[in-house]
Amino acid sequence: MNTIPYTRQRKPTYPVIGPRHQHGVVMAVALIMLLMLTIIGVTSMSSGNLQEIMARNMLDRNYAFQAGESGLRDAEFDVETNMTAGVGFDAACTNGLCLPPAGTGTTPVWENPSLDVWDTSSKHRKFGDYTPGGSGSAAKLGDKLAELPKYIIEYNDIACDPTVPGEELGTAVKFDKFRITTTAAGRSSQARIRLQSTYRKRNGLC
Repeated sequence: MNTIPYTRQRKPTYPVIGPRHQHGVVMAVALIMLLMLTIIGVTSMSSGNLQEIMARNMLDRNYAFQAGESGLRDAEFDVETNMTAGVGFDAACTNGLCLPPAGTGTTPVWENPSLDVWDTSSKHRKFGDYTPGGSGSAAKLGDKLAELPKYIIEYNDIACDPTVPGEELGTAVKFDKFRITTTAAGRSSQARIRLQSTYRKRNGLC
């Protein structure tokens, strides 16, 4: 029996292309793109947070402004209902009824640190304290605010206004002049606003 001698077959070899022939260009580009996307994402988040803070501050200031307007209206109703000429007004701002400082160049009462009208409860009035039905309105207003509006009333003088006719021809109407200053906060006590108005109350004829 003839036998065929075994011969080992040699497979053809080809050049192997492996990682040693790559230089990491794709990885570098991918890392750069990932870095750019990260920067864009962080920038968008920061911008969104900033816009949210700005919108919240604007809303809080609007709350404070509306509260200040409510404080002025409440004080004007207080004047019309409870004030009689200069009765009860003094330089110490007792119960929030003030006489303006004499002379020019003096510090106004609402900024005078020696009076401290805003932090001393006996020297200012609060929204709803002296007006009918104020308790319900004050409770509703206070639900949205850090604190209720405060105000002081200054009695200036009695003035005649010839442009406003009285009951008789040739007469002029006499007015008491009151200056109202109110301070109010928004939902945060950091958002504060101060408003002022002058209210005239008729006091007979000149």
